[in-house]
Amino acid sequence: MTLLSLLFCLGAAALIYAAAPHCPLPPVASRIVLRRAGGLLLLVGLWSWSQLLHPAAAIFVTLSLAMLAFGLLPWLALPWLALPWRRTPGGRR
Repeated sequence: MTLLSLLFCLGAAALIYAAAPHCPLPPVASRIVLRRAGGLLLLVGLWSWSQLLHPAAAIFVTLSLAMLAFGLLPWLALPWLALPWRRTPGGRR
């Protein structure tokens, strides 16, 4: 259950990040759909953490994991910018 809760929170952060306008990854769906799905998944993650922990601790863990993911996802998306088909002959995007 802990791993599932962790995956819910990290997946929610990834969906919300993919809906951001500055995300370098191409959107696979509408940004509104991604944002709503991410919010719903974040609530599911909060609910699943609250089954394991005290509600205050569940809120803290959910928000901490989301903040960690929001900090790491831009760095994890950097290799996408270095792919050869993302570059023009002048070296710019």
